[in-house]
Amino acid sequence: MLDLIIREAAAKFGLGDKGVMVVSALLGMMFKKESGGLGGFLDLFKQKGLASLATSWLGGGSGLPLGINSTQLENVIGGGLMKELATKTGLPIGPISSALAFMLPNIVRSLTADGKVPTGLPAAIRQYLTGASGAGAAAPAGAAAVGAAR
Repeated sequence: MLDLIIREAAAKFGLGDKGVMVVSALLGMMFKKESGGLGGFLDLFKQKGLASLATSWLGGGSGLPLGINSTQLENVIGGGLMKELATKTGLPIGPISSALAFMLPNIVRSLTADGKVPTGLPAAIRQYLTGASGAGAAAPAGAAAVGAAR
């Protein structure tokens, strides 16, 4: 489901085979039960005055999702996720934060194609968190980075 987004981000930001680890960590944060899942994650953007940005990411509407820059993203989610991923992947924080900012609107759009925010973890996403995708052990390692994200 997200393979095209991962490949595009990996190529654009030099993530190599670490793209799945980065998306896994992002998904782990997005669907964290303690934070209210995807709905709670999107509320974080509203709380920071970025409601129109987050709303544009929802599918089912017309137009393209608005982009977010890495500074805005860090302001909302903090820098913990980016630092942890840099440590685990050996990649610089700059490309990681740029890749996360690039992937986020596209992932939300693909998960909300009907315009509705899923209340649980979609089955198609589980594979990126459990390692069942072609990523092997990279996805669990990326999901483990979520613990240090906030």
